[in-house]
Amino acid sequence: MLILAHQSMLEVSNLHAGYGKVRVLFGLNFNVKGGEVHCLLGRNGAGKSTALKAIMGLVKTTTGSIKFEDSELTHLPAHDIPKQRIGLIPQGRRLFSELTVAENLRVGLMTSDTPERQEIRVFELFPRLQERLQQKAGTLSGGEQQMLAVARALCLEPKLLLLDEPTEGLQPTMVALITDAISQLKNDGVAILLVEQHVDTVISVADRVTFVDNGRTVASLKANEFEDNRDIFSTYLGV
Repeated sequence: MLILAHQSMLEVSNLHAGYGKVRVLFGLNFNVKGGEVHCLLGRNGAGKSTALKAIMGLVKTTTGSIKFEDSELTHLPAHDIPKQRIGLIPQGRRLFSELTVAENLRVGLMTSDTPERQEIRVFELFPRLQERLQQKAGTLSGGEQQMLAVARALCLEPKLLLLDEPTEGLQPTMVALITDAISQLKNDGVAILLVEQHVDTVISVADRVTFVDNGRTVASLKANEFEDNRDIFSTYLGV
């Protein structure tokens, strides 16, 4: 998969969105480049997950623009967004618990033009899944379920990958496996938009951080600015 690293792939501009009459986002602005991990940080209810859902067409955008490469996503129905090679790993994983690992992966591979190559890539990243192909997804450990959720999204051969709290509730060894996979995908040139609450995890993988507060972009930092601006993490994440 050839992706031009450091080229801006996703541009979110003046985004207003919400649920029915309830507005959640009020002019959100950020962009994500190929080969970059860009993290959205903020308190619970700040609008981070809503931003991911708006990109996927799952939340109504009232004004603003979501541009991916040359396509304006706000004009597309939700079922057409994955066709742009945008993958989402939602909070809570949303696996088909009664289906096997192999069957869950097959669902993702249905949309791939190169299913055999993607299957090989998935097992390179998560060899443990290959050992559990016939096991029902609902019987996997939490870490293994998260691996499967990521693997299913990778079956799209995404150019842009959205991850919502991928390390939530995982033990440290599993967190390390997930963050290592994120780093490998970044090296492949995939643009990654990450919502994550664990600051240490963010600092270990992110190239940039955008802080979201009450549905608005309030600050942005590059990786080389993290150490000198530790107080900003407390400002926008503290209770």
